[in-house]
Amino acid sequence: MSTHTSRLVVFLKAPRSGLVKTRLAEALGADAACAAYRQLVEALLAHLAPLPAVELCFTPADASAEIHPWLRNDWSACPQSEGDLGERLHAAFT
Repeated sequence: MSTHTSRLVVFLKAPRSGLVKTRLAEALGADAACAAYRQLVEALLAHLAPLPAVELCFTPADASAEIHPWLRNDWSACPQSEGDLGERLHAAFT
């Protein structure tokens, strides 16, 4: 009998001022937009906290230290692959 394991993959950006919520930053400023992004991500992850096997796929590739505080006990994190969104999604699921 085969065992099916499910995993939720969440694509994230590192919470870096000037790189997240750029359209919102036009009205609020880069720092305020980054703070809003951080709050949105933290609210989402708080709702997902009871789930096992969540994988946070982040960009840029050097953001591991910034993503690590968002991990829960049995969650994992990995950088997104290169390419457009379709290519990155395909890589995450294969």
